[in-house]
Amino acid sequence: MTAAEARLAIPGWQDLSEVRRRGLASALTGAALIVKQDEAAMVLSCTALNAVLFTKPAAAHGLTSERFGRIVSDLRCIMRRLGLHAPDLRGRAALDPAWQAIHDLLSSEYRQAALVGFFGFCSLHHVAPAQVDDATLTAYEAWLRTDTLYDDAAGQARRTASNWTWAAGKVAGWPAGALRRPSMREQYTLPFDAYPASFGADVERFGARMACNDLDALFDDDLLVGADEATAAAAPAEPHKGSPRRGRRACAPRTVNTRLFHIRQAAAALGQAGIPPSELRSLRDLVHPVERVRTILAFFLARAEQRRTTQTGGIAETLRQIARYYVGLPEPDLDRIAKWIGRVTPPPRTKMADENMRRLRALLEPRNRARAAASARGAAGTGQEQQDHTQGGGAAGRRGGGVGYPAGVPNAQG
Repeated sequence: MTAAEARLAIPGWQDLSEVRRRGLASALTGAALIVKQDEAAMVLSCTALNAVLFTKPAAAHGLTSERFGRIVSDLRCIMRRLGLHAPDLRGRAALDPAWQAIHDLLSSEYRQAALVGFFGFCSLHHVAPAQVDDATLTAYEAWLRTDTLYDDAAGQARRTASNWTWAAGKVAGWPAGALRRPSMREQYTLPFDAYPASFGADVERFGARMACNDLDALFDDDLLVGADEATAAAAPAEPHKGSPRRGRRACAPRTVNTRLFHIRQAAAALGQAGIPPSELRSLRDLVHPVERVRTILAFFLARAEQRRTTQTGGIAETLRQIARYYVGLPEPDLDRIAKWIGRVTPPPRTKMADENMRRLRALLEPRNRARAAASARGAAGTGQEQQDHTQGGGAAGRRGGGVGYPAGVPNAQG
């Protein structure tokens, strides 16, 4: 069914008020503008709309986040009435008795909200709590993509696995067993020992350079630490620009590991394009000829259904760093890579990260708010005593050192 056909059906929904019906019709207009399709061509399919509805932030369409959210919510309402969307399974009332009992084992409203969608899916498909396994999680993720309008099915599956596994280890009476979402990246990558030894050695040098583990690399002013002589000879002779006091800083271990896995992913993408592992003898072979960078990024764009993702953007940035700072490709090649990065990197995040949202929700729970307020009141007296000892606001007082802020409550100074 198309949006135009749905518009014709809305006036017949007499159980809704006229204002509500106008709102639903307006949502169809807004959705057509977002996906840049005529209503006669816009198919009301969850799979099709998920591929085009959430590719850009609301601001890119000239909409506020609230207006964009209302459009999506109204689309769900329309599609449910037409039998094109899964039922609304939010809340405890939508669960069967077995899943209501599991829901009630969780004392945190945040944990309940994080898992209630999965509980609803299992209730809808008659999956008992004791039957849940990794295949259930995979089916849930697929269902989110094909039967619901949802902007991050993979992220929801990861959060479900994380919260379920937490409960399995912390909550008495929880069904045994952790949940794990199969990692897509492990399905195509190869270990570094599948490539020539020279490639693996070059990867190790690159990692050591990022971590500043090598003293020669740490104190070397040359741009091309770790590159072979032929690469260094072909590199631009212009010295590194910037302040002479600006030295190379060691990257965090997590950053190093992420960059190294980006290299592993890039090499695997070339393998998928028909370049055998034996042809990758150094990191230079990932970015030269420069068309290989385009081949790698095209692979990940196709894998993400032409959506710009942080993974593809991270791989592109790693390749740029290799090309500029490790291999020293000429400027025209670097300019091409920079353009490709702009085309595959998603726009900056416009909403709060999930972890920060979790912390905020926990802080706003009435029990925690009361505890924080009581702790802050008790700390006020301690702060006054400290101020007396620091002669009315010395250095310690200015730093807030005498005030015992409760855990999780932000200091006024940040």
